[in-house]
Amino acid sequence: MRANEALNRPRDKASRVLFDKEVKAQAQASEAEAQLRSRIRTSFPHESRAILESMLSFNPKNRPSAKEAAQRWREALSGWAQPTGLGGSATTAPQIRDAKAEVEAYLRAFIRREVGMSTVQWQRICKSIDDLQNRLEPSQLQDLRELQSQARLVREKVQDSAETLRRTAQSSASSQRSSDVLCPRGVLCGRKTTISRSLSPDGQRRPNSSKCTGRRDRR
Repeated sequence: MRANEALNRPRDKASRVLFDKEVKAQAQASEAEAQLRSRIRTSFPHESRAILESMLSFNPKNRPSAKEAAQRWREALSGWAQPTGLGGSATTAPQIRDAKAEVEAYLRAFIRREVGMSTVQWQRICKSIDDLQNRLEPSQLQDLRELQSQARLVREKVQDSAETLRRTAQSSASSQRSSDVLCPRGVLCGRKTTISRSLSPDGQRRPNSSKCTGRRDRR
């Protein structure tokens, strides 16, 4: 069952009943929970992955309460607010493995444009990799460095796109345009005047207004 199918649940009763039966059958399949866990593990970083797995457990007794889940999410997200790095506190082999997996999962998600990354988060990722460089095998460190380079290119593209959008917005916000044209009385004064073209709040062009500041040339 794909996400767009769930969003487009049939309205008529007969089709809706068949749709609900299909959803129920897929949810109750013996491999359903294992497939869900597999997708979570490949799509989310280490900390959020553990929380989601517990929240989506098919056994209600294994699910955390709403209060406990909220607290776990706050604890998981609070660490990303400071560029302290993950690698500095990793000393044992499991901690180093988890820190590497966390950084790797976040970089891959960012490269796929599935998550955002602030400047603070980028600093934290870079510091984490620096902290881990003496604790990983050369091949493992190389993999992280390659992901870091790819993420840096994505960040540059995102920043360039944001700058382009900012400039476009500034240009569009300029509602006053003017151009120098020959004065309608040019036959009299032979000079140029400025015709102002402006846009009304509803986006419609206002009538042109002109003012001749020249005087009749004396020949």
